[in-house]
Amino acid sequence: MSRPRGVGWLFVLAACDRVLGLTTVGPLPDAPMLAPGTWAEVALGGTHGCGIRLDGSLWCWGDGASGQLGLGPDVLATAMPTRVGTATWKHVSAGLAATCAIDTGDALWCWGANDDAQLGDGSTTNRTSPVSVGSGHWSAIALGDQHACALDAAGGLWCWGDNSYEELGQSDLAQRTTPTMVPSTLPWTNVTSGPGFSCAVRSDHTAWCWGSDSYGQLGIGMYVAYVPPTMVDSEAWSVISAGGTHACGLLTDGHLRCWGSNTYGELGLEQVGSSGTPAASGDPTMTWTSVATGAQHTCATSAAGELWCWGSNSVGQIGIAMTSQYNPEPHTVVGGATTWATVAAGGEQTCGLGADHNLWCFGRGTTSVSSVTTPTQVAGTWSAISVGQTTACAIASDASLWCWGANYSGEVGDGTYANRATPTRIADPSWTALSVGASYACALRSDGSAFCWGAGPIGDGSSQRALPTLVVGGPYAAISVGDEHACAIEASSGFLQCWGQNSSGQLGTGDTMAYYVPQTIGMATWTEVSAGFDHTCGVSGASLLCWGDNSFGELGTGTFVSQMSPFPIGSAATPSSGLYDTCAVGGGALACWGSNVFGEDGIGSSTAAISPTLITGTWNEVGIAYQHACAIASDHTLWCWGSNGYGQVGQASLLANYLSPMQVDTGTAWQHVGVGWQSSCATKTDGSLWCWGDNSSGELGIGVSASSGPVLVP
Repeated sequence: MSRPRGVGWLFVLAACDRVLGLTTVGPLPDAPMLAPGTWAEVALGGTHGCGIRLDGSLWCWGDGASGQLGLGPDVLATAMPTRVGTATWKHVSAGLAATCAIDTGDALWCWGANDDAQLGDGSTTNRTSPVSVGSGHWSAIALGDQHACALDAAGGLWCWGDNSYEELGQSDLAQRTTPTMVPSTLPWTNVTSGPGFSCAVRSDHTAWCWGSDSYGQLGIGMYVAYVPPTMVDSEAWSVISAGGTHACGLLTDGHLRCWGSNTYGELGLEQVGSSGTPAASGDPTMTWTSVATGAQHTCATSAAGELWCWGSNSVGQIGIAMTSQYNPEPHTVVGGATTWATVAAGGEQTCGLGADHNLWCFGRGTTSVSSVTTPTQVAGTWSAISVGQTTACAIASDASLWCWGANYSGEVGDGTYANRATPTRIADPSWTALSVGASYACALRSDGSAFCWGAGPIGDGSSQRALPTLVVGGPYAAISVGDEHACAIEASSGFLQCWGQNSSGQLGTGDTMAYYVPQTIGMATWTEVSAGFDHTCGVSGASLLCWGDNSFGELGTGTFVSQMSPFPIGSAATPSSGLYDTCAVGGGALACWGSNVFGEDGIGSSTAAISPTLITGTWNEVGIAYQHACAIASDHTLWCWGSNGYGQVGQASLLANYLSPMQVDTGTAWQHVGVGWQSSCATKTDGSLWCWGDNSSGELGIGVSASSGPVLVP
């Protein structure tokens, strides 16, 4: 593994004495893969999940910023299930940012966020490892957002944590830091907790709810903020599941009832609007074996072993192609288990357990399909790549144009609004350059004509197109797309033209007026341009110039003063403009500057750099977007740095921000790099394309996504 060597680079305003070395720490060893067909139980929280295997071992994955994974203070996130300690367990519950579980000795343990005493250990201190809660023997546990409830072995019900809405069932608003019993004349058999409310079933099959009923989520038709334990109705209940602002339950005859908010169709009702009392969901003649409610969606398993879902589909959490943002009609989930045994729902994700003990998940943020930490090949051979917020486009070896990923605004350019998990051909040859922004993209044909599509300033006076649309003017030699503006260089004159939003002066017109057709910026000639979020950089003559917003030092002027016209900052170098940061490569030298909150400037710290700051090495190319950057060294090795929360830096561990360049893979044939908000792609000299990072919308182009249906959890 070779290491790039330093080359000097003179900037007019640069603090060139700040030269930092590369970190050459190798990737962490891969965690052992789990055998399929070994899962016994699963629970999903806000952005994390936990499961118990048949051998009693407990495994957690997803976000761990508050300690909810139980893996200690250093594990901020992990894409793969990771074992929690060595104990054996029988039940687990995941809340918004906390987890509780009951071990095989009937002891209760909790960990994670504890700002409202939701862990029940007598404190309000977050815990990154399991801590003991209460005493005696426990049989069930239910975590809400800021409170929890549990059943003891005798059927006693205990609650603790936040009590702003009487969700602890004590008929007062006092917080409890340890378990406090809910009064009852009969034992309880089932309990569930949502944000600000709880429901439970007694041994006589009556259902009771308490806490906030602002959306009708208690099922008692009161719509008030504070309610003590109140019986729901006279039907016979077996189990209830509390969602975000709705709840669903099964009767003893297997029929399904839902109530509360119905904004996204989460109640599965034919009628529009919320329901303050239990109403039959879907086909009233069907019988069900389990039900799970997420923040805004619901899933249930039928007696026939099918999995059905309905409600919000913002990230594919109901297991169907994302042709709409919500679906109020219950539908069967295609793929995954042959026979479904049970289901769990979290904030924006769903996991179902098959009768064969395989675990399948879909939606955002809890499974390995959402985070790919190593470069994964995209089918085809390619000559150019550009990655936007959640969409990517590439030019194939035959000069045809392809796009994939999120398509909410038509940014894939295929005339539809359906997400694409694999490259979709949108135009025949011959294409030479492309640029993908936040929610739209532009590309150049071989004759210099420019086309744009998606939601953004198209350059023909419009602001949204689902198909490539001709930009006024041209022919153009280069084009770059930012958040809501674009710039292109005329082929014949070399003049720079920009259009779109201009609230920060990012067009360089000297004012803050928006322009929806290309405007010529001065009379200078340009050879490079890169549009960022609210700023732009380019090369004119022997100078690198930047303009637009400078609130985070992204212009590199040594100040935080914004510029409405091109402002020189140093000698000519190829720029890459991101959200609040900029990088540039020139003469083999690489420098970055700007916000640097996540280490995206690669300078060895998270301190803001308001002047170009060198990164040791000799480099060919760099790309920076939101919270991370990647670059190709002169020996064709690939390096990334910054936030790795979705694996976009290409490191096996999603532990923390990487403040200095980390080598991705060990190959020495990398050629071009494209950096998106939370994903990365790069091509090799053989024309192969590889992508890694967030894949929630299929932006990696590898054929699966968090929204493409059930994916097997290893």
